[in-house]
Amino acid sequence: MRRSVFFLCFSVAVLSVFSAPSKLLVRLALDDARYTSILAVPFISLGLLWLNRKTIFANVRYAPATGLILVLAGLLLFVGISSRLNSEYSLSAGICGGIVAWVGGFVCCYGASAARGALFPLGLLFLMIPIPGEVLNHVVTFLQRGSADTTAVLFKLARIPAIREGGFRFVLPGVTIEVAEECSGIRSTLSLLVTSLLAAYLFLRSNWLRGFFVLLAVPIGIFKNAVRILTISWLGVYVDSGFWVGRLHRNGGFVFFLVAAVPMLLVLRLLANRERVTKRGKQVAIELQ
Repeated sequence: MRRSVFFLCFSVAVLSVFSAPSKLLVRLALDDARYTSILAVPFISLGLLWLNRKTIFANVRYAPATGLILVLAGLLLFVGISSRLNSEYSLSAGICGGIVAWVGGFVCCYGASAARGALFPLGLLFLMIPIPGEVLNHVVTFLQRGSADTTAVLFKLARIPAIREGGFRFVLPGVTIEVAEECSGIRSTLSLLVTSLLAAYLFLRSNWLRGFFVLLAVPIGIFKNAVRILTISWLGVYVDSGFWVGRLHRNGGFVFFLVAAVPMLLVLRLLANRERVTKRGKQVAIELQ
């Protein structure tokens, strides 16, 4: 109890020292939909720490030397580096410094063994670092192009007459549409990445399969976005033009998220079954030996 109280006090102190970048981060996540998933990360991390608390905190001991090195490194990032960068990179460096300092406090109070047991929940916190706008714009452009390329293929398969102009514009019967930045699917793709990370950690054991499953979220997210563009385009052209500005267009993100969730769940099940079969085969081989 004394150890936990000390760590709680340290956490409050870290939050106080890093209050300025923390407030900016929350404001950014609330104002910019591309960063919304950041708000869920600390709750997921704390939830995993709580679920695995018996394993993580089975062997705790103070480790002030290692922990203080991390705390000082976090403070250096915040004071020494973030102040020398422009505003976008400064916020990212400041949040990174706060996370490193908090992890250092965790190591101080609970030791390296507990930190190794909590490696994934603690590492997940680094997803709170906002991607600088300059970098994020390149990611959005990549998703735009991928969505436009996939949509062009789906238009052909669905036999919807469409002429592609430039990279992101399509001329359909009676209307011209453009895969704009808002249609890139960046928000849902980032949410899908976080979800796939969590699912891979909970249901898979092989790091190779975990990495494959997480990377798979990107092409599936692009495909999901193309299906959304195709569906709204077909409904807008052949059913009712109101679909261009209707609820499905504005608030249909969850519906189309299922388009990505279903194949991801199927792949997850296949990979988990493969692991079980492989493990069973190894056990049989050991018994035969």
